[in-house]
Amino acid sequence: MLASELALEVEIDPSVMSKRIGTYFLETGRRKERHLSELSIAQLRQAHELLDGGQARSFRTAVQMVIGTYADPVPPESTKQLLQRLDELQTTHQELMDKVQRILEYFEQAVRAESRPNG
Repeated sequence: MLASELALEVEIDPSVMSKRIGTYFLETGRRKERHLSELSIAQLRQAHELLDGGQARSFRTAVQMVIGTYADPVPPESTKQLLQRLDELQTTHQELMDKVQRILEYFEQAVRAESRPNG
């Protein structure tokens, strides 16, 4: 099936279909097909239905939903909590590194003191 035939079937302008097909192949990582395969046709139809039904806000999102690469956006509150937790972990990590450095310095001093000739 040609892109123009699919455009007529789903009742959209062929130029819009051309853009959508470009988006589809970009998202799938496949090479653009002159004659659309059965898989491409089925997935383009599904994406069109998701967009028309209001389940997707853009055609790119609809394609991602169809091919299984869509991920819901992280809510702002969750993002804040994650960033706060990362800051806490970074602080804890730095404190631990400081303690390890002090222990290392202590052992280095002990080794130097022991290796000095008794005099």
